[in-house]
Amino acid sequence: MPTGTRLTLAGATGLAGTVARAFIPDRYDTEKAVARGYQGILTVTVDGREAPVDVLPADALTEADTPYDKLAADIVGDHAGNLVRIRIGNAKPRGYHSTGLVANWYGQLVTHGWPHGDVYLEIRQGRPINPRAPTRQGLIGDEALRRFEAWVTDRMFAHVAALQATDENDVL
Repeated sequence: MPTGTRLTLAGATGLAGTVARAFIPDRYDTEKAVARGYQGILTVTVDGREAPVDVLPADALTEADTPYDKLAADIVGDHAGNLVRIRIGNAKPRGYHSTGLVANWYGQLVTHGWPHGDVYLEIRQGRPINPRAPTRQGLIGDEALRRFEAWVTDRMFAHVAALQATDENDVL
């Protein structure tokens, strides 16, 4: 028997179908599933089918050696007890756009412009940055965000400084 909250909707067939499609869209719109981001926090089942709760690889940045390794993070770290993945530069494989900073705020994906690459911050403890309330339609440009941006920039510079040229024609 599953544990947790169970929600039963009673209403017109059209409404039930609309709600089901929001959680489990057709195969061409899977990136629009409303529960994306809640992996590790909750499981959503609609009519016996599990809704996708993972974060898209283009947003979360992946570990190397995966089918999505062209979206792999250059730097993986920990900021205030939360996972951070950083990809330097904005070049992505065809079909993917630069996401800037994606903060996964306890399951809610909050985006913020970031000019120096892509950053994924998975917040599961504390308040290392502050989303705009109540809508989570961006981040507050406060001291917490400035500290995080400085932390990311320091890691990016350290990563680039540690790179070794492979021959005399390489420019770092």
